Amino acid sequence: MLGAGSFNEGHEQQRFATFLQSGAPHARAMGECWAQLQAEQPGAVDGPLAAPPAAIGFDAAKGTLIAKFQHALTVVREDHAYSDVDTRHRALPPRDQRRLAWLSNDAISSALVTSIPTLACRLNSAEFSEALTQHCGLPSPACAAVRGASIRGRPLDVYGNALSGMQTAGGHWNDHHDNIARFIVGQARDNGLGAAYEPQHAYTDTLPRGARGVFSGLSRDGTDNGAPGQRGITPDLRVRAAVGVEMHYDVKVVHVGTSTYPDTNGAAAARGAAVNTRARRVVSEYERHARKIDAHCAGTAPNDVGPVLRRLREVGITGIAFGAFGEASDDAHRLLKVIAVAGAEARWADAMASSAFAYRSALIAQMKRLWGCFLARENARLKIARLEHVSGANNRTHAARGPSRAQRARDDANFFLFHQHGARSSPSSWRGG
Repeated sequence: MLGAGSFNEGHEQQRFATFLQSGAPHARAMGECWAQLQAEQPGAVDGPLAAPPAAIGFDAAKGTLIAKFQHALTVVREDHAYSDVDTRHRALPPRDQRRLAWLSNDAISSALVTSIPTLACRLNSAEFSEALTQHCGLPSPACAAVRGASIRGRPLDVYGNALSGMQTAGGHWNDHHDNIARFIVGQARDNGLGAAYEPQHAYTDTLPRGARGVFSGLSRDGTDNGAPGQRGITPDLRVRAAVGVEMHYDVKVVHVGTSTYPDTNGAAAARGAAVNTRARRVVSEYERHARKIDAHCAGTAPNDVGPVLRRLREVGITGIAFGAFGEASDDAHRLLKVIAVAGAEARWADAMASSAFAYRSALIAQMKRLWGCFLARENARLKIARLEHVSGANNRTHAARGPSRAQRARDDANFFLFHQHGARSSPSSWRGG
């Protein structure tokens, strides 16, 4: 049926000719399916879909058979499908929530979609509904239950952006931010790295003895004559990546707003622009704080480098930002890989991997799923918790009320205690601090 010698060397461009000419039902089906595939990318001049039906699997541009043809064909089709979806999303109006979501989602936030529910990666019904609709840029289910309401005199939008981005009572912003920072500290510790939450005196231990008393006064009183308090120069977390190598990070959370999620690049808008822009501002903010402390506590002249600023530049500070769609800045992705490399070195044998290098990619994928689910859950919880500040809402549903405090505590314990290592984790791994 295939024809004698059809697959011999030199017949690569006619290897299926006899088969297709036979008129057999499966031969006709093969020709029709190939025509449908080629119709997805009409006029292709290279790659798997450039070959005629008789030469399927042959790369005419290179004059050779395509190695791992099925994989190559899948990659070409997926790339084309992605390009089509990308083009259609970028053509949406600049402030369309679906466009913002598409341009924000990354490998961490997208892991929510592909994660199988486990003790480490789970959300309750209300949280999952919020997380998934936020990921896709669709209206919030919780906000649908309070349609027509307002928050602090401002109409509640269908996406719940005002809920997440507006200052309200209750300390929700602080809880949201601190939960993320403590989570990362727990991840670093679980994977064999030394880590601390809000390490005190990271930059101020070089102040002269007399100036430390002045600074301590600022710490208690918050501010004095415009000088920031201690919290303003304390990083959110410290990670010891190796002996003598310490990295300090400041966590920032970005909520949807016209200033935080600007759209200035039109169809060429960069992915992750919101979180990367926010993360890049951290260094200048810390240097500005350090200069104020030096001036107030050590009498440093405006253009001179004081002890706090000098220490800051020696030790360094890196901003890591997390966005409203669960995305993370580039440096947050790098930190995840640093943690995963350390974890692979420490546990590859227990994981029955052939080497630390072989285990590394699996651990990175596992951590992306865990981080993605955690960030999506925290974003959803922030929105749900703030519904209590909505006025004019009637008949609020269980989703709008959110889980009880006791249920949240149980979920927190389960999430941290069993993440990544299952029952082998110890309570110290998720306490943070």
